[in-house]
Amino acid sequence: MTASFETKIDSLQTRLNREERELAQDQTELSQRKLEEGGTHLQNVAGLLGFGRKRSLSTSLTKRRQTASAKADVEESVDAIAELKTQLEAFEKEKAEAVEEVNQRWGEIANQITEIPVTALKKDVLLELFG
Repeated sequence: MTASFETKIDSLQTRLNREERELAQDQTELSQRKLEEGGTHLQNVAGLLGFGRKRSLSTSLTKRRQTASAKADVEESVDAIAELKTQLEAFEKEKAEAVEEVNQRWGEIANQITEIPVTALKKDVLLELFG
């Protein structure tokens, strides 16, 4: 019985670990996107002030869209991790309750000891060797 709970818990733990790795990757990508977006904004400002070549506004909008997408990925990973942790806690609680129930049931059965007296009769005694 606990084997089925263990496989479910192991599966959830594996998914949780995968989501945590994905979160780390998403956070790295988000920080890189923010740097790229900031650099593009600085280039646009420098171009407007006459310190460099003028860049189109669409590049800045593209960088902003990519940053927003990376932020959404991070939020999705955080939500998925929270959901998986909740499921994992629920399965562990359910397992503990099931184990407790089984232990209690079998404990009660083991404690139900009744003594049945058996008197030996002469006809029930068999000798295999005599001599």
